[in-house]
Amino acid sequence: MKAKGNTMSISSDPAKTQPLLESVLHAAQHGVLITDATQPDSPIVYCNPAAEKITGYPAGEMLGKNCRFLQGPDTAPGDLDQLRQAMREGRECRLVLKNYRKDGSTFWNEVAISPVRDAQGRLTHYVGVLSDITDREQARGQLAAAHERLKTAYAREQRIAETLQENDLQLADILESITDGFFALDGQWRFRYLNQQSEPLLGQTRQDLLGQTLWEAFPATVGTAFEQEFHR
Repeated sequence: MKAKGNTMSISSDPAKTQPLLESVLHAAQHGVLITDATQPDSPIVYCNPAAEKITGYPAGEMLGKNCRFLQGPDTAPGDLDQLRQAMREGRECRLVLKNYRKDGSTFWNEVAISPVRDAQGRLTHYVGVLSDITDREQARGQLAAAHERLKTAYAREQRIAETLQENDLQLADILESITDGFFALDGQWRFRYLNQQSEPLLGQTRQDLLGQTLWEAFPATVGTAFEQEFHR
């Protein structure tokens, strides 16, 4: 590898580049599997240490096998169909699979498959880059579950609010139909509700009284036995 200005170029001499490429693959944080597309069932012919760590399989147990040994009951068939279709067509493919480690535990595997062709354009190999994104998928699942819980809680609150509103309307209908005057005060003695029959008895309209305190609306009662009894 030699410098050209501010850029670096790799020598075209295979004897020099081969060790460098092997070192790069060995040091890569993502798993790398290379399969031989010229052989039946496309066996694995190379795996780097990161692939061993991600899958739990040592290289000796992966070489010569098809990658399907990583699949299991929860691996989505539709995703596998996409992967097989891309390989039949000799094109790139990226998707997330639920795969299985050697110990039987599952992990979410983001797989990127790329075809390799020789000088004549013939497909010779596939390179698969594996990324364990289990933590990300679990976080996404937890977020989705929390979102569903919030939706459920919101729907429940809406139903409660609608029920209360219906009850309030029914109560208002009852209070409006009675022949006695009726009014309701809050904890600060403010008028919060008055029925129609209360207006002639109190000598004021509901619009004027709502929001006022009883003592603001009827100042003459302040200091009287009426006020004392109300407070009591």
